[in-house]
Amino acid sequence: MTNSGDRTNPDLPDWLRGIDPAYVEGCDREVFRIARRSYDSPWRFYHKWSHIDACLAQFTEQKFDDPRTVLLGLLFHDAVYVPGDKNNETRSAELAERMLRYRSRVPESERHSVSRMILLTANHHSAGRRLTSDEAKLIDIDLRILGQPWPAYQEYMQGVRREYCPSVTSDFEFRIGRRAFLEKVLSQRRIFMTDEAADRLEATARSNIGKEVDLLKAEAGFLGGVAARLLARH
Repeated sequence: MTNSGDRTNPDLPDWLRGIDPAYVEGCDREVFRIARRSYDSPWRFYHKWSHIDACLAQFTEQKFDDPRTVLLGLLFHDAVYVPGDKNNETRSAELAERMLRYRSRVPESERHSVSRMILLTANHHSAGRRLTSDEAKLIDIDLRILGQPWPAYQEYMQGVRREYCPSVTSDFEFRIGRRAFLEKVLSQRRIFMTDEAADRLEATARSNIGKEVDLLKAEAGFLGGVAARLLARH
């Protein structure tokens, strides 16, 4: 990220110097130190700091009703990440709540909003029309990689596979599960939540996902296709 003129604060870590200081008001430096350190675990190949850095770059280009809430949600949304664990978002939300309760002056209502944003990233389409404007924008920032040029998408899909194989599952099982997941994503009426993101990224995202599905089909063969279809029904 780049600095933005005189909008700096010597108490902030270097990677936050491009953020308006008003957006981090009331937060102890330790909040940001813990958030940053959380992304350094060795088993992260996509869900690592570069993903958060990309999210922060998008954050600085948009307007929000409650920018501090969105910023904190982005910083902590993958803070706890163990490949294959279904409680990652819950534990990330708990970490954010704990840090903000004891190391900030962020009010309880805002802490709850941060937690909700983090939990929404567990299943981006589960909330449907009940999303606030800020929540929809946060989810689109998290999903933005899907609509990037194919080489960037390839890095993402290869990173996700490295996180799962062989530490969590076999290549064959990964292909089946990943294909079923991606086909569910494609079945959604729309991948992105906001009109702006959908207009810019939807077509590319569907093309990228379709290419990955085709690759998975070729790798897994006939039996993999049968297994993926059965899994997608559940």
